[in-house]
Amino acid sequence: MSLFSLLPGDSAAPETPICSRKGCHGAAQWRLLWNNPKIHTPERRKVWLACGEHREWLEDYLRTRLLWRETLPLQRDRSRRGGDRLMYRFLVSRRWLTYFVLAIIFAIACVLLSRWQMSRLDEAKANIDLVTRNYDATPVPFAQTAGDFASLPAGDEWKQVELHGSYNVADTRVVRNRPNNGQPGYEVVVPFRTDAGQTVIVDRGWLPIGNKEQGRPDAVPNPPAGEATVVVRLRPSEPTLDRGAPEGQLASIDLPTYAQQLGYPILTGAYGMMASENPAPAQTAPAALPKPQPDEGMHLSYALQWLAFAVLMFVGFGYAARQQARNAAIDAAAEAAEAAVEAEAGTAHDDAARLAREDAHRAAREAAERAARFAPRKKRRPTAEEEEDAILDAQGFH
Repeated sequence: MSLFSLLPGDSAAPETPICSRKGCHGAAQWRLLWNNPKIHTPERRKVWLACGEHREWLEDYLRTRLLWRETLPLQRDRSRRGGDRLMYRFLVSRRWLTYFVLAIIFAIACVLLSRWQMSRLDEAKANIDLVTRNYDATPVPFAQTAGDFASLPAGDEWKQVELHGSYNVADTRVVRNRPNNGQPGYEVVVPFRTDAGQTVIVDRGWLPIGNKEQGRPDAVPNPPAGEATVVVRLRPSEPTLDRGAPEGQLASIDLPTYAQQLGYPILTGAYGMMASENPAPAQTAPAALPKPQPDEGMHLSYALQWLAFAVLMFVGFGYAARQQARNAAIDAAAEAAEAAVEAEAGTAHDDAARLAREDAHRAAREAAERAARFAPRKKRRPTAEEEEDAILDAQGFH
């Protein structure tokens, strides 16, 4: 057992202050401040607690050893601790309440942004699951999925569909500004009339930009002539873009706009991205479009960052409040020290002046103690002076 565990303030000490007289469990009513001039600086004060019965005994114990300095009611110490709490009374001021409300608003905004990023993450995961489920599934006959080309359900995107019929090569279009693996180029779309008499649009693949004529591919390969079997993956119609395109080209795969250029109806809810066609075309087919890669993106990281910003806002608020209290405590300690010096320099020597000087010194000491609480604490071994203090304290403590 360490001698320092006998000092006041130990974690094992009872919550209700009790008398420091050994063997006494009475409630403390007085604080006895003492100082050992051989080892303590003049302003330092050690504290024993005393009940009404043992106050005189403890005072005599200290007086006979020339250690006693003053005795104060315990209630005064409690009021001082209450004064410590007043160091943060500025938090209820209009300015700091405004800061706190702004911090709450900022934190709420961060939480909402975090939730938005999580919703984006859920969308990315749903898209990955959709591609995984449908991309390589067994093709379904067009007769069973004709309605998907008119209005595509979200869960049927990337589904493979088998078409039988023939291409209408005369109405071929190229779609502008379609990069592939970082390279600029075009995509080739061709109407395909099925055996059922309905026409759908097939995206046959990608072509690089041309060298012969600016804004056009060098050549657009023709699809197989006559009857063909084509396997496609369903993709939704793209939105209309607010830009034009040269003749024979489209700004996007906007099926209703494409339909306006044709002399016959087409299904405008979805188009098919070609997976295979049979027979093989006489000319080299456009490059197949790549399979979407599973990528959840940075949404989870961004969501956690927004939550961290919300927490850091309150950490910063707490740090700013502590700095404000620290600066106020330091200023108060300096003012109390100046008041003590002025009181000591007074010429009056009556009892009222003596009490005023004692109060000034006590106020300066208490203000200095409050300011010292904000000083950084370093772990260190107890000094010889502190060990001797513990031995002296142990003589009157449990």
